[in-house]
Amino acid sequence: MSSNIIPTLRKWHERAHRDILDATAELSDRELFWKASDEGVPVAWHMWHIARFADITQSAFTDTEQAWHAQGIAKSWGFDPDRLGLLEGGTGMDQAYAAGIEWPAGREFRSYVETAFETAISATKQVTEANFDERVPRIPDVPAVVLTYGNILTRFVWHPGCHLGNIETLLGLQSRLAVAS
Repeated sequence: MSSNIIPTLRKWHERAHRDILDATAELSDRELFWKASDEGVPVAWHMWHIARFADITQSAFTDTEQAWHAQGIAKSWGFDPDRLGLLEGGTGMDQAYAAGIEWPAGREFRSYVETAFETAISATKQVTEANFDERVPRIPDVPAVVLTYGNILTRFVWHPGCHLGNIETLLGLQSRLAVAS
């Protein structure tokens, strides 16, 4: 593994999170929480999902508590942690529950997302050439995925991009132009 790839992955990871924040920075609460259908999820869901992934990962990389848990965010937002999917992060979440979420006010919501992104960006400094292929010990097993430091950092690059595409689609349906990708 080339040591040159780690700084590049860190830079792309930061860019992926910044692109999501940039694409959504000017949205009103109505636009942030708008759904294309009763069964769909809003832009906010995609942002929350990526923020949860970031918070979970920074916690695992740095051996610190997730902001989500430390601040009791699920409870304060009225979310049922048992219905939030894998690691309370949205993966495998029941679609009807996801579509029915009542989101907190935009500022409160954005504060969590921004904090999760910032701490995750900082936490990527924990990934080195020496541990790149090592399994992250503080993260539970996920079916069919070997969670090494390098694997997670690589997912930090492409996973937000997938959800940015969903965000851009939802913005397009609202007649908003947001081209970040």
